[in-house]
Amino acid sequence: MIIKVKSTRVILACLLLSASAAAEVVEVRPAIRREDGSSSAARSADRDTHAPVTTIFAPPPRPAPDSRARQSDVILRLEVPDTISVNRPFRILLRAYNSLGLPAANFSAPVTFECLNGIIPVISSRRWLNGLLEDTLVIVRAGKNTRLVAVAGGATAALHIDVMTPPPDKAFWLKLADEHLAGGKTEDALFCLKKASSFEPAGDPVIEKRIGRIYLDREQWSKAEEHFRRAVRAIAATSSNP
Repeated sequence: MIIKVKSTRVILACLLLSASAAAEVVEVRPAIRREDGSSSAARSADRDTHAPVTTIFAPPPRPAPDSRARQSDVILRLEVPDTISVNRPFRILLRAYNSLGLPAANFSAPVTFECLNGIIPVISSRRWLNGLLEDTLVIVRAGKNTRLVAVAGGATAALHIDVMTPPPDKAFWLKLADEHLAGGKTEDALFCLKKASSFEPAGDPVIEKRIGRIYLDREQWSKAEEHFRRAVRAIAATSSNP
């Protein structure tokens, strides 16, 4: 009987020790390490819960505008004469409009001209001013319904014009006469010189002398005399006019 009482006391003592040990257990709050190395448990000891963390991502910076990039919101309009002369400079106007139909004041893309008949210049050296660019072009070959294209910043403007050969003038016939003489084509050169002299009512005295010398070299005396006389009459007509 005594042995049983002692056993019961031993069991009660063990239970009391376990209870006291359990009372000494302290719950530790989980800590979240910050960038500065401090513990979130120390900062929020008086809080039962932590505020949710919100991350804000800034949008990537916009790239700088590139004048070479396609600017689809720009509309180009090309203005040139309906008819031009081959190898003669002519003036063009190129206008740029935005999507609202207003002049694109900040448009500055370089302009390239295209034409199957050949064109000078190909790339314009002029600058835009408040949506307007002015330049002078030359188309080097004649042709009906010639297509002229202007390209700037991905936008395109095109139209058709007639590139005409101008009617021959005095300078044209003189130049052609010199070419024929250089090639030994005397008869063709005489024809061109006579055409050039015909632009003056009384004839051109200098041209008539040239014709007379050619006939002298060919020993065609009567024709040489005829054109020398014409040269004298042309000089007289010129001196009589004030």
